[in-house]
Amino acid sequence: MTRIKKGLLFLIGFATFTTALGDGLIGRLHLSDSNRISVSSDLGALTKLANQGDVLAQTRLGVMYFHGENVEQDYQQALQWFQKAADKGHAGAQTNLGLMYSNALGLPQDSQKAAYWYQKAAAQGYSVAYLNLGVLYSMGEGVRQDLKQALISYKKAAYQGNPHAQYRLGTMYANGNGVPHDDKKAVFWYIKAAGQGLSSAQFNLGLKYLNGEGVSQDVMEGYKLMMMASFDAGKKSMDSRDLVSDGATQDLIDDTQRISETWTLNSEIQTDDQSNISLIAEEMPDI
Repeated sequence: MTRIKKGLLFLIGFATFTTALGDGLIGRLHLSDSNRISVSSDLGALTKLANQGDVLAQTRLGVMYFHGENVEQDYQQALQWFQKAADKGHAGAQTNLGLMYSNALGLPQDSQKAAYWYQKAAAQGYSVAYLNLGVLYSMGEGVRQDLKQALISYKKAAYQGNPHAQYRLGTMYANGNGVPHDDKKAVFWYIKAAGQGLSSAQFNLGLKYLNGEGVSQDVMEGYKLMMMASFDAGKKSMDSRDLVSDGATQDLIDDTQRISETWTLNSEIQTDDQSNISLIAEEMPDI
């Protein structure tokens, strides 16, 4: 069977820069003791809390202005609230402020300031900050390019269950980028991320199954994963002929397409020694 070309392993998903908002899913805030308020239904009360210095309210309000959630989108307002909470040490706000500097959202692009705020949040163990800091280290943006530090940061986030960090960690092993090439470790991390529904990881894991790299070759499993990734990425019009290689029939592709929407990843597959994974974690120095 002809091997499927890898090309760039991140064709689906995050092509250039992966960043994420902190505390974007907060739905409720503490008022006092056991009293709570639904932040999605009472903007006035939320603003009152934020003006009183509540960092959770400030961060949540920033997220709402950032996305235009129940308010008119306003990066300047988002920036103002993130800055207030970040100055008080809120890791989510610090990460969000770094994101805005990274991507020139509402202010000039400044990778050094982005790195500064990511480092502040990462020092508190915030997984998204580790992920974004890893991207900066891998690209040499705002910090000296250092693939070892990128690896450390990705691992910190990956062990907290962050699927984007797991995907990037898998890609480092798959490409031998900053680490020895290791398809088994690549598959291990792709499985972790794919199991959380990350289409880029599903796609790359499918390639591994198709080519028998780091896992026993399984054409059907490979095509299912790649089809699943295409659906998740909103690419239902993907031409199945693009996936066909010697030994794979059109009937197989068609059958795979029909069942892939209800198929789930086999999480019982073991591709790496758990003791080795634990050893890696123990060897990671603190940032």
